[in-house]
Amino acid sequence: ADKILSSPKLWDSMLSDPTTTPALYDLVRVHFQKFCGIISMGLFRGKPASQTVDIVTRTVIEKLPNHVHVLHEYIDKTMGLEHTLRTKMEAMTSAKFERVLHPIFEEDELTLIL
Repeated sequence: ADKILSSPKLWDSMLSDPTTTPALYDLVRVHFQKFCGIISMGLFRGKPASQTVDIVTRTVIEKLPNHVHVLHEYIDKTMGLEHTLRTKMEAMTSAKFERVLHPIFEEDELTLIL
């Protein structure tokens, strides 16, 4: 059950896993630059300095973990994870279902024996 995808696990991965955090950083950076371009129309000329974009992007990434928790229920529901898992598991053959469960029971074999 620890390997089932959920919004908290997805966000945790994006915010703390060194293999996914750079992609999130790049995504936030690009969107912040676009946002600055939109709001700057008529206000000032040019783009924000690269250092400014980096500071804002780092700040967003640092503060995001304190705010995403309110999205988890919505994201899980929107992604339809529970429904998808239930549907796919119901469609499995007995043999395939057993192969899915086998590692779980193997991991907790001692607990099951006791």
